[in-house]
Amino acid sequence: MLLAFFCTMQLHSQTIYPVDLFDNANLGPDAGKRTKCFAFDSIGNRLFQAGDYGGASVLPYKPLLKLVNAINYATIPYTFPAITLGGGSNIAVSIETMAYNNDILYIAGLFDNVGGQAKNGLAAIQISSGTVLSWNPSPGGNVTNLLVDGGYLYVTFNSAASTYSLGVRRYNILGLAPDLTWSPNPTTLPVSFSPSSSTAGTPPFTDKLIAYGTNLYRLFEGDIYKLNKTNNTVSSLYNLVIKQINDFTIQNGKAYIVGDFFTIYNLSNIAINRNNAASITLSTNTFNSWNPDFSEPQQCVAAYGDTILVGN
Repeated sequence: MLLAFFCTMQLHSQTIYPVDLFDNANLGPDAGKRTKCFAFDSIGNRLFQAGDYGGASVLPYKPLLKLVNAINYATIPYTFPAITLGGGSNIAVSIETMAYNNDILYIAGLFDNVGGQAKNGLAAIQISSGTVLSWNPSPGGNVTNLLVDGGYLYVTFNSAASTYSLGVRRYNILGLAPDLTWSPNPTTLPVSFSPSSSTAGTPPFTDKLIAYGTNLYRLFEGDIYKLNKTNNTVSSLYNLVIKQINDFTIQNGKAYIVGDFFTIYNLSNIAINRNNAASITLSTNTFNSWNPDFSEPQQCVAAYGDTILVGN
């Protein structure tokens, strides 16, 4: 089943959450609130929401971080450590992505100090005590995804030319030591486009990371890369997309992708005609029959049971 929706929702564990769970606190007469990310505590049925707010009378943008009940959306009183940038001077601060696992909230964004500790835009907070952990890695770029899977925290950042291939590192959850044996080395990658190419997409691009089976799948600058979690191989699901992929999700062994495209070349370099949405069976890396044939570019996709939700 296919349903259309506007991209103003967060889907997790069979529940669709409204994007704005921030209350109507007095943030300023013209302060606009922007939700950037969610993190879910499935054991405690709690939802962490992060973003920022600002306006003509509230500049620069200031961070918002909130804990709510995931059942009734009621605010759970909690005081988060202060998050600042540039010594608290007139610089915008934001949280761009989060992950939660076993009492630890991992946050990343535009900040350099959390709870009085110097940070490089990446921090870990023990929620039960409010303690900011001493962990302070240098990610190598602006962090775009945090994902906990299989005993590791995976961190992606926005520079494929960084020290770490495709801008991905992982840390052992126990102690948060970096796993230096895992550094995916690109082998067979999509032909991909460049900003000067006639098939190039238009930034800003969505950056997304999903773990499924033995692989990570990262949407990075309009293309999807498959990174093996047990070795250092990187591969692709297709050969070339014209123009770009905006979002994807994985459900029941299939990747559902949406974006601004009309043709995707499979790994045999055969053109597959799909208008702004397509699906790939992951076990065979082949395109399946799912073809909703949208006339306009699509921005987001989510899976809800056997239903695929697509929005523009």
